[in-house]
Amino acid sequence: MYSHIDPFGNYFCQKLLDKCTDEQRTRIVHITSPHLAQAALNIHGTRAVQRLIETISTPEQIDSVIHALNPSVTALIKNLNGNHVIQKCLHYLSKEEKNQFIYDAICTNCVEVASHKHGCCVLQRCFDYATFKQKDQLVKEISKHALVLVQGPFGNYVVQYVLDLGLVTYSENINQKFLGHICSLSSQKFSSNVIEKTSLDYADDDQREQLSECIRPFLTAIRYTPHGKRIYNKTTSIYHKSNANFKPKATNDSLLITQ
Repeated sequence: MYSHIDPFGNYFCQKLLDKCTDEQRTRIVHITSPHLAQAALNIHGTRAVQRLIETISTPEQIDSVIHALNPSVTALIKNLNGNHVIQKCLHYLSKEEKNQFIYDAICTNCVEVASHKHGCCVLQRCFDYATFKQKDQLVKEISKHALVLVQGPFGNYVVQYVLDLGLVTYSENINQKFLGHICSLSSQKFSSNVIEKTSLDYADDDQREQLSECIRPFLTAIRYTPHGKRIYNKTTSIYHKSNANFKPKATNDSLLITQ
């Protein structure tokens, strides 16, 4: 255990894992598994744990590592060192969906993970290694909390990432959460990026028209706000393409506050 987290000993552990037999590696896993999650949080220990994940191969070894890390997935994801261990698991345990424990933990703590600076990055990597079933699982949970996530400095990137996948069913689920909140979302720093760059760009024609109609009554109000003016330009551009006689509807600025 102490060799794992030692500034020099962790290099010895990494080399040992490279050279040992499967039987010896199994013994190492059994000895270190009670301390694996704690070691993963350590700046030196994380390197040894990552190498362990790279080298395990038997079902017994894999199951032992999963059992050791499973209770601490969320804490590891949010940690500067631990999140790299989870990313290794996503990659090296993707065969036969052995990484499913990570997807389950993230969906249980979706807002907490997606709202964290390390968590939002790990969540995006989850999509890179996900099966179709796992993607659907993530999107279902992200869509459920999209209205909260889109207003945060990190959560908005997660929502954008889902919309960037370009699947109509995914964008439709998320855009439905925005209806009724378009004015306030268009005026906020983080959510305005999503409304401008993704919802209006990647929505299908029906969704785009629906969103544009929701925005149109508030165009005059958001036109002069720091973030809303971009939405104004985007929306008026859409309308000008489809209606040469388009004029923004007048609105009371107080609507911007009460929406």
